[in-house]
Amino acid sequence: MKHRSQLTLQLFTLLASMLLACKAISAEPKLAKIDVLVEDAYPLQYMHRGNYQGLMAEQVKSVLQKANLGEYQFKLIPWPRAVEQAKTAPNTLIVGLARTPSREQDYQWVTPVVSLDYNFYSTAQVMQSKEITEHSIKSMRVGTVINSMLDQHIRASGFTQIHAVPFAEQNFDKLMNNRIDVIPASSSHFMESCVLTRHDCHRFVKVLPVDIETKTLWLAASQTTHKELIKRLREAAQVKPPLLP
Repeated sequence: MKHRSQLTLQLFTLLASMLLACKAISAEPKLAKIDVLVEDAYPLQYMHRGNYQGLMAEQVKSVLQKANLGEYQFKLIPWPRAVEQAKTAPNTLIVGLARTPSREQDYQWVTPVVSLDYNFYSTAQVMQSKEITEHSIKSMRVGTVINSMLDQHIRASGFTQIHAVPFAEQNFDKLMNNRIDVIPASSSHFMESCVLTRHDCHRFVKVLPVDIETKTLWLAASQTTHKELIKRLREAAQVKPPLLP
């Protein structure tokens, strides 16, 4: 009888433990499928035959794998839409976003991924007809990508003729066709990006540095992305210094 009572008590304890474990598991947040929004910015990041590739891509994929997030997908959409969507869409990440004061409260900032220097580029034809100085360039036609870090910087710096487009490669065409005068771009990867446009890239000339404080691009998340997801990502990234080009 005593043995049966002990056995009953053990079974009750085991069942109680299992019940508590089930409750704990059900209490853990179930992470939904995650959208990772990326930019067509060769060679830093781009999609090739459905695969996310580039210098930033390797670092980002490593963080996502270490964070054990479950199911996620990389999506290439126009950058202006990606920047807006990543503000509010649940469980959404964005790669390559500049952490500017105006954006600070719009996103959850996970980890820096790359640090870049920027310059203005033009053509010999433009330089023959116009003197490009720190003062005169502000009244020249500048090609930017809508809502990019450089676009925001140019607009806040007193430039008066801004021609913004959805994709960076469009600016190469416009510059070659004399529809704009200068392009602000990453000095480390300008020529590699130009090659994809099939222009004679030696016709582009570096003219002036872009005077900009924010040079680091981040992996960020929407404000509605689950806090557990952000915690895992930050732990996986260990907030290491940005990858230098």
